[in-house]
Amino acid sequence: MLNQSISQVDVSQLGLPDELAASVSEFIERKLADAKVKDEWAATLESGTDEEIITLANKHSGITTNAIAFASYYEDYSWRYNLCPHDYYQHPRRPVIMRGSKEIMVHSRSENQCANRLCDDILSRWIRMKKLTILDYKEFQEIVEPVARELGSRFYTSYHFMNNLRQIRYWRGDKDTQAQVIVGGKYVWLHTSEIENIYRMREILKKTDKLTERLELLRKSRRY
Repeated sequence: MLNQSISQVDVSQLGLPDELAASVSEFIERKLADAKVKDEWAATLESGTDEEIITLANKHSGITTNAIAFASYYEDYSWRYNLCPHDYYQHPRRPVIMRGSKEIMVHSRSENQCANRLCDDILSRWIRMKKLTILDYKEFQEIVEPVARELGSRFYTSYHFMNNLRQIRYWRGDKDTQAQVIVGGKYVWLHTSEIENIYRMREILKKTDKLTERLELLRKSRRY
């Protein structure tokens, strides 16, 4: 019902500023896309053939169909090798990466550390080394996501890697008074007023840098 209500929202009729309207539209599209994937999985797990389930797992994970099996084949198989959305981790027909396959060696460094976690660690170290400060979705999308996508393709992560990244990006505290952002390379919780202050300070620093550059150019021009 919620997704049906969202799909009926006409953002153009809300009278929002262009930037906010674009963000709302993107949020709606993402929610509808997620719901479509979940509906597809629900229908296939309940009434699809084994071949259809394996084909769907291949479609969303990129794992070759020859390396996909069913969790029911194994006892105490790690949840890290599930190839379905988290909502269906307990489903008796859920597909998994076949134990002993070549793909599982790429997907996982060991039974206790999957490629997703490895890439999370690499990305976190990169953010710390760069001492990045990222305060909103647009900055995250432009700076962090390209690196995350490159890691994902290189280490053959599952789609959970990017999904978890997006959950961090949109995480909000009670009544939207807090948000999780990146400051100096670290994830921190800040009140929205504190985030606004950082925005202002950063803009002042940018203007100062530009002024310094102009003064330097002026000094150089006077030498000639």
